[in-house]
Amino acid sequence: DLEADPHEIHNLAKDPAHAEKLAELKQALFDWQLKIGDLGLIPESEITVREARAGSAYAVLHGEQDQAPFIRELTSIATKASEGESAFPALLAALEHEDSVIRYWGATGLGNFAETAGEEEGVLAALRKTLDDDSPTVRIAAGRALCRMGASDPALTVLAGEMEGKGEWARLEASIVLDELDEVARPVLGALQQGLEDQPNKYIVRVSNKAVND
Repeated sequence: DLEADPHEIHNLAKDPAHAEKLAELKQALFDWQLKIGDLGLIPESEITVREARAGSAYAVLHGEQDQAPFIRELTSIATKASEGESAFPALLAALEHEDSVIRYWGATGLGNFAETAGEEEGVLAALRKTLDDDSPTVRIAAGRALCRMGASDPALTVLAGEMEGKGEWARLEASIVLDELDEVARPVLGALQQGLEDQPNKYIVRVSNKAVND
């Protein structure tokens, strides 16, 4: 309401009076995501893997199989990653999903609310199990969540190990997380310093340099 709220301070999204408009806008967004094959909710390291498998970035979400169910599920779990306590059961369940991107958002969402999520029954055990995931980006998200929950052993070691992984985008994701963890990451300072060495991705060097010097 730009007349009553010109600076858009008051969020109307949860106002029941606007539920119909909210549903309309969500559907419009979904239709657009499906039309263009929106990759915005897929981490770079996963895009690289899927692009190699599909033949091109365009083909990742424009294959022969109908991608509508996946995009809808992906959008839903990514939204829940910022909803807080009410979404914890869905985020925990997402850690067992067959698709690594859904698992990534499950771990990311739990990590976003680490202080309260870490107290939920089964969360720490599920995240520790996820440290052995097949996908680097899922392992990194799980490591971030555990470190933020005060359970850095062996999560911090896993994150440090990802700095030596084969995928440059996964190494970047790990360096960003280690930078975010600040003093918690001090025991693996050597891994961040390695990020300053001969990297194919200049962003790894920039992030690692910031983390080491801060």
